[in-house]
Amino acid sequence: MTATNAVGGTFGLGLDQFELPKASIAKLARSEVRDPALIQIPEAMQLRKDTLTALVKSASVFVSYLTAASHDVALARGNKTISAAHVMDAMRELDFPPHMRRELREQLEAYRELQKKNAAARAEAAQQSRERAKAARAAAAAAEAMDVEEAGPAEEKGTESAPPMVPAEDSHEPLSTDAALAPAATPDVPAAPSTEFPPSV
Repeated sequence: MTATNAVGGTFGLGLDQFELPKASIAKLARSEVRDPALIQIPEAMQLRKDTLTALVKSASVFVSYLTAASHDVALARGNKTISAAHVMDAMRELDFPPHMRRELREQLEAYRELQKKNAAARAEAAQQSRERAKAARAAAAAAEAMDVEEAGPAEEKGTESAPPMVPAEDSHEPLSTDAALAPAATPDVPAAPSTEFPPSV
């Protein structure tokens, strides 16, 4: 069962509920060490399961402790949100050595520079994308205008009026008036056989 305190925190939750990711802790343990006084873990060396568990729990306790101290600093200044300045002041109040605070400050500056570079790269990529889209629209409009110009003369040629058709003259000579008025000759047709029967005797 859990209870909520005045600042919104909870009681009764174990450390397992707030453990940091094991993969991230293992990666940090093998990361490059900038302080020459510290010993870096060789790549060939493996971390045992209990070693990784101890690193995860100790890192989780450290982060929780530093977060609580930073929260107290923020409340003392009348702030409701923990900022990087609160964390740096909390480390100084907790008597962390100067080289650790300097390392944290350098890492913070490097992180901010990386964020700025990423934001600038995203803005540049977006600008280039807009320019390419604008150029594509302009090219499409120009191609459409050229198609319209080429189709115009062809349509004008197709709509030109054709020359009037002149009826062909009859090659036969006109008949005379008498020939025209004379009845047409009928061909000789043999007489049809009589259908009458001779009288009976």
